[in-house]
Amino acid sequence: MLQVEKQQTGLSHMLKFRVCPDDEDRIKIRAKKAGLSLSEYMRRMSCSGKIVVKESQADIGLIRELNKIGVNLNQMVRKFNATGKAPGVSGLSETLTRINTYLDKVQGL
Repeated sequence: MLQVEKQQTGLSHMLKFRVCPDDEDRIKIRAKKAGLSLSEYMRRMSCSGKIVVKESQADIGLIRELNKIGVNLNQMVRKFNATGKAPGVSGLSETLTRINTYLDKVQGL
């Protein structure tokens, strides 16, 4: 059945090539980071030379948190622009603390 599936998708030919152990490790790591099988990774690299690495779930969560902080900061600035009154120091201080916390996480990646 596997042979039939390969023939239906047009993947009936096999290429083989040699690499040193370090290159093999690097290629496998990059394929895993991209969320692709080794074969799919090599096909894409050979044909287009580009692989887009998917973001991990941790990165997505971090982006969501930073977005929430940005929304809060934007609300404070809009309120300031509308009223001319600066937001409370505690709200701004808390937002800056959250930003610094997430920046530390990003730098640790």
